[in-house]
Parts: sequence; C-alpha cells; structure tokens
Amino acid sequence: MNPATLALGTWNATATISDPAASSSPQTIPVTLTISSTGVSVSMTSPTNGATVTSTISVTANPTSTAGIASLQFLLDGTPLGSLLTSAPYATPWNTALSSNGSHVLMASTTDADSNVATSSPVTVTVQNQAFLSVTTTTSLSFTAAHGSTAPISQSVVIANTGVPISTLNWSASSSQAWLTFSPASSSVAGGASTTISFIANPTNLAIGTYNATATLADPYASSSPQSFLVTLIVSATGIGTSITSPSNSATVSGVVTIAATATSTVGISSVQFYLDGTLIGTATSSPYTTSWNAYVATNGSHILYTLATDNNANTASSSAITVTVANAPPVIVSVGGGGVYYTPPPPSPSASSTATSISTSPSAPPTSSSTSLASSSTLLATLEAELKTLLKEAAAQGINAPGVTGPSPSVSPFAFTRNLGLWDRGAEVTALQQFLISQASGPAAEQLKAHGVTTVFGFLTYNALVEFQKKAGIVPASGYFGPKTRAYINKLTQ
Repeated sequence: MNPATLALGTWNATATISDPAASSSPQTIPVTLTISSTGVSVSMTSPTNGATVTSTISVTANPTSTAGIASLQFLLDGTPLGSLLTSAPYATPWNTALSSNGSHVLMASTTDADSNVATSSPVTVTVQNQAFLSVTTTTSLSFTAAHGSTAPISQSVVIANTGVPISTLNWSASSSQAWLTFSPASSSVAGGASTTISFIANPTNLAIGTYNATATLADPYASSSPQSFLVTLIVSATGIGTSITSPSNSATVSGVVTIAATATSTVGISSVQFYLDGTLIGTATSSPYTTSWNAYVATNGSHILYTLATDNNANTASSSAITVTVANAPPVIVSVGGGGVYYTPPPPSPSASSTATSISTSPSAPPTSSSTSLASSSTLLATLEAELKTLLKEAAAQGINAPGVTGPSPSVSPFAFTRNLGLWDRGAEVTALQQFLISQASGPAAEQLKAHGVTTVFGFLTYNALVEFQKKAGIVPASGYFGPKTRAYINKLTQ
C-alpha cells in the first residue's frame, strides 16, 4: 500500500486471487487503509495579536507534528521574514524600522517530516516607529518692549525628540501674528536628540498695549503633536516728557533770551525743539537743553513758547505751553544830516531822572538836545551800539562822512560758513553772508543791503535780506536766522 498521495480518511479495496484451472478459484479478500493525521500545526507566540511594535523585535512560533517538524517559515504580509528554520527554537528578528508605520500581518508556515504543511492563524500588529515631540518650556512666553523700539527681542525654547533612536522628528513652527517669528522656522531632530529654536518678537510700529499670539510646533507624523503656546508682548511707554524751566510762565522778557528745558525718557533723548508761536526757533540735541531767542525781532506783547522732545525710539512729547510778554525798549531816534550823524535816546520814563544827552559823530554840526534816561542794562547798551554802527554804515553809503565807517566790500567769493548767525552777531562770516545775499539779488531787501554796503554786524538789513533769500530758495522756516539748514544750502552754492 502506498499512502503518499492519499488524503486523510479511510480507503477500502478488494484483493482477488485466482487460477482458472484450479478449484476454489477465484478468492477475494477485503482490504482497508486508514490515513490518519500526524497532528502537524503551528501557532504564533510573539508578538500577540493587536500589539504595537517598534525597533527590532523577536518573532516566535510553536510548531507540532507526530511525525516531527522538518521546517518553519515566518511570513510578513505574505512575504518570507527571515530564513527558513529547520530546528528549534523557532524565532527570527524583525527590524520594524524597515517597515512602514501602520498595520502589518505576521504568520508562520510549518512542514513536518511527512511533508504535511500547516499555517498559523494571522497576527495583526501596528508598527509605530514615530518621533515624539517634546518642548521644554512652560505653557506661555512673555516679552516686553519700549514703545517705538525697532529692535527684535528673543527667547530660546528647546525642542526634543523623545521617540525611539531610529525615529526622526521633522518639526515646523508657525505663529498666529506677524510680530512673532522663529529662527529656525523648521528642522529635523533624531530620536533622543534636541535642538534650540528662538522665539522672536518684533515691536516695530506697535502701539502701546498688550499683544497675544499663538505659537504652534508640529510634526504631522510625530506623537504628542502639535503643541501650542501663548506668547505675550507688552509694549510700554518710555515715560518721555519735557518742560520749560526758563523763562517762567507769565514772565516779561526783552533782548536775547535763553530758553531752557528739561527732557526725560527711559530710552534717552534724541532732541528737544523749541517753538515760538508754533514756529521752530531752535533745537538742542544734548543736555543742557537750551536755545537763544532774539526777542528784539518779536513784536512787543504776548507770545507762546513750548518744547517738543523726541526720544531714541522716535517717541515725542510736548511741554505745557507758557506765555511770556515781550517788552523791548522803544526804538532810538537817529538823524542824518548837517555833515554828521546824531543819536538821540528814547524819551525818559516819568520816574526816571532826566539829563540832556547827545552823541555826535561829527564835530562840525551840533547835536540836537533832548531829555533822556540812559538804561543801565548792558544788553540794551550793546544793542544800541550795534544799531548805531549799522546806521553809521548807512550814512557812509549815502556819502556822509563819519568816523570809523568803511565803504562797500568787494563782491562775494567762495567761503565756507561754519557758524550759526543771528541779529547782532559779528565777524567775517557776517560780512561773507552779506556779500552772498547781495550777489543773489533776491529782491528789494538785497538791494537795500547792497546800497548800504557790507559790514561785520548782522543788522536788520542783513536780517531782511536773509528772509527774502530763504523765501526765494524755499527754506522753511524763512525766519531770518542763519542756522544749519540755511548754512548747508549756501555752502553748497558757494563751494
């Protein structure tokens, strides 16, 4: 009997023995063949059905057969896993990193010594070689900045991949507000490693107040992802302020007045500007913050002064306005003629003692007498002297001889101005400015200055000609003050 190709079960046959020449022939004998199982079977022992696996694991099975086991082969998703095993223990390693994350099926197929084959029930496992996003910070970050600041400020945050060593965390950062950015904005981190990211807050152009943003760190394939954090930026005032310390409110002033102010800011002061009746009259860029105001050119009466401070973050603040009263002395009376120039002071005040005083620049003609009271103020005397010298120049221009008077100066030549000039300033730069204004012929004031001739004193003719030139050149304000703006403009023309 040969059972090699027979399946399990009972097989019946009849055997016949015969000889046609013999008696008692033929004879038959019933034959039964029972094919029984060898009990070959196999079951998976590790991992268990529904398990989650990472890294490298051991896959094991238990085969049995009454005829003995010839071989066993593990299968991963229907494909052989590892080599064919011919002896116990029936186990093979599986590097799950070589498989995709997700669901996979494991089975074992065994063959016994009689070539019977059995296959295990399938075991479904989940491969999870994921990175694990871990952020070493609190649930929020807070920044503070001074109003007007344009300098970004930053804080560092550590991002770690606490997943298995073979995993890779591919993270990126995003913000709900434009003022919050990151450096770097994305990167990769191996399992067990970490990196640092800078959270950067930029307060540029933000008003005073509190700003909130949500920062999100994420890797769509990582565990514990995404993670979000509240980031707060507080933009605070710099405390900028300014006030006028001199003159005092309601003061009466005359002549050349020094205006003084204070200015403070937590980020430092860039400049303090001084305004008279809304017009800029001076700027100071360092302490002490002062400027000179020639009140002689202002009308007598009430005027308003205030300052405007700018700090190093471009924040500004204005002082409270103060009111001052300009009370310059009445103008002097000057007569030209009779071969000389005569000076008569203004009428005396009722309470002042009176004397008869006259000043003559030529002995050939007697001065006109008048009663007067000479002011004792040195400032007033200096002013009167300057006015008188200017008038003497005018007399010389008309051909009237007077001591110490020179004629017109030559035409303008290249000159580099270095000083700020105003009424009653003196020197070579005043002369050069007069020459320049005459050469520009901007209008009637320049013609009057030309007719007078150049001097070393910045008088009203120079003042009027400068205002005329500033208006023509478009220099604002056309104040008759020869400051940095006008000086730079004229230097450019004369070089």
